[in-house]
Amino acid sequence: MERARVLIVDDEQAAGVGLSEIVTAWGYLTRVASDGFETLDIANEFHPTAVITDVLMPRLDGFGLLNRLRDEFPDSVVILLTGQGSIEDAVRAVKEEGAFYYFEKPINTRQLNVVLQRAI
Repeated sequence: MERARVLIVDDEQAAGVGLSEIVTAWGYLTRVASDGFETLDIANEFHPTAVITDVLMPRLDGFGLLNRLRDEFPDSVVILLTGQGSIEDAVRAVKEEGAFYYFEKPINTRQLNVVLQRAI
């Protein structure tokens, strides 16, 4: 059986690489992108099962990326991460925009693992 593919998006390179290492250790294939537009380019050839993306990024933020992914890769689930979240943003992300889950940083990796398993 093919391993699920997880695309991790964070404009802070160390954060993206660190999260990629954790998710890879859980048995997933991973790739890392630094912004929304790079994510779309990578997704065209990587075909992610799930995308874990930061919300606050230059050029194309997490909500903009979520909308593009819903249109262009409807089978990919999207998990949003933010360091500056609010209840309103969480409700918007999941109920209105269609994100699978919304995490505030710092991320509880045990909880992320469970959510990612459920998403996939």
